[in-house]
Amino acid sequence: MSQLKSVSFSKNQKGGAKGGGSLQHDNRDLTQKQLNNDYHKHIDQSRMQHNQYLIKEDIQEMFEREFGQAQRDYDENQKRKDRRIGDGNVYSHFNNSKKFNVKHDYVVQVGRQDDFESLDPTSDEWQEANDILKDFLDDFQKQNPNLYVYNAVIHNDEASPHLHMKFFPKATGFKRGLQQQPSFDKAIMQQGVEYDRDEPKSVFNRWCDKNMNLLEEKLQARGYERERVGTNDIKDVNEFKKIVRSAEKEADNIIDKANDKKSSIEKEYKEQSRALNDLKYKVTNRPLSLKSEPVKNFIGKETDTVKVKKSDLSDFKELYDEKLESAEKTAVRSEYELKQANRRAVDLESENRELKNKNFSLQEKVIKLTKANNKLNKLVRNVREFFNANNLREAFNEWRQDRESEQTQEQEPAVKQERDNGPSL
Repeated sequence: MSQLKSVSFSKNQKGGAKGGGSLQHDNRDLTQKQLNNDYHKHIDQSRMQHNQYLIKEDIQEMFEREFGQAQRDYDENQKRKDRRIGDGNVYSHFNNSKKFNVKHDYVVQVGRQDDFESLDPTSDEWQEANDILKDFLDDFQKQNPNLYVYNAVIHNDEASPHLHMKFFPKATGFKRGLQQQPSFDKAIMQQGVEYDRDEPKSVFNRWCDKNMNLLEEKLQARGYERERVGTNDIKDVNEFKKIVRSAEKEADNIIDKANDKKSSIEKEYKEQSRALNDLKYKVTNRPLSLKSEPVKNFIGKETDTVKVKKSDLSDFKELYDEKLESAEKTAVRSEYELKQANRRAVDLESENRELKNKNFSLQEKVIKLTKANNKLNKLVRNVREFFNANNLREAFNEWRQDRESEQTQEQEPAVKQERDNGPSL
């Protein structure tokens, strides 16, 4: 089973700034409607029964076991009641803090997607990958006593088998706050990982290397040598999905900005239209509010007619005409801007479709290149195995040395001539 040579140990970036991923997704605690949406389209529902749920514990209960006594000791020393955490609240106390990332989620994988594309979860390759992942989880817990795994599941219903592992850290010796706190860096440093002042991420990087070495040991225990994977290749299903989501998000942002601008202009246009209609109503339907004197008839009784100074009426009409003209101009301008925004939105929708098409095209190219690279690697491995099986390595090395010697001799006269006569132009 020569496929199982590459390994991957990566942090799951889902779950926002606090991390932790989705427990509901990992444990497939999903409704049929959720399973059918685009976010879960990568799941093969016919294979879900092959998933292995290794650890499923309540994180709040585990927090109470690990930090409960430290919380009670802390509360006893607080004279002010408002500073006490209270029994049963230690998880929410740390989880709501901006200082700590309580939940950590890592994805562990052996082999690549292409290694499993023509196989099913009952095949020997899938089963061996599952065994390696389970062995890794057991030793991970032994080598990381300050990291408490509360959920672990192997997904066999996606493109390749991989382990989702969720844990929280516990470190001791704090002088401020609780004596025990979920500090990740301090927890793994107290396990023996050293800190290098010249390298800010030295603790995390060395811890990751330690776990990668553990994975490599699991491969070697089964007779495999780890194959170093180039940094430009897509190494696992999680990384591939992340690239696709990033490209789609970038393309969708363009149309979202256009729609926001369009909505803003539509709102302004409606407000201007409403103001214009109100002004028209005032001019055409409401009585003029001017200084006037009633007109009396020949017997001295007031009539419905009033007298208004011509200059006042002229000023009043001029003022309203100016406001009406200004409102009409604003409405026309808003209508023009709305049409422009609509036209731009149509253009951006077209650009968005083109970007998505280019994105899918690039994805296909990446997949093809990755497959070609895997085939070349496989060919190289086969050639190497053939050479070893037929004891041809020494003969090949002798042939290569002779060939290099001949090339060197062919180049020497040209080098000597260039040294004597100078470089040719």
